[in-house]
Amino acid sequence: MKIALIQIDSIDNKDANAKKAKDYIAEAAARNADIVCLAEDFLCKDDSVVPEDPDSSPYIAEFKELAKQLNINVVLGSMILASPEGKPTNTSLII
Repeated sequence: MKIALIQIDSIDNKDANAKKAKDYIAEAAARNADIVCLAEDFLCKDDSVVPEDPDSSPYIAEFKELAKQLNINVVLGSMILASPEGKPTNTSLII
């Protein structure tokens, strides 16, 4: 089993961070990684909150699609997710 670890210097731009992370995931898949792990705050280093339902986030949907296309497991390092109760949660997702 081959595991790739990705640490990016996140900026306050989710689109740019997501693109950078997806590029590194593709590179890891090309190098035959089975699992790719992204670090905490990879999507944005500020206090931005992703929509409460991970299935409704366009960013998470893009990572799910990429994992499916590349046939690779992806661990999305912790992100701040909103919750129905109103209190943000620090959550990691495994795709």
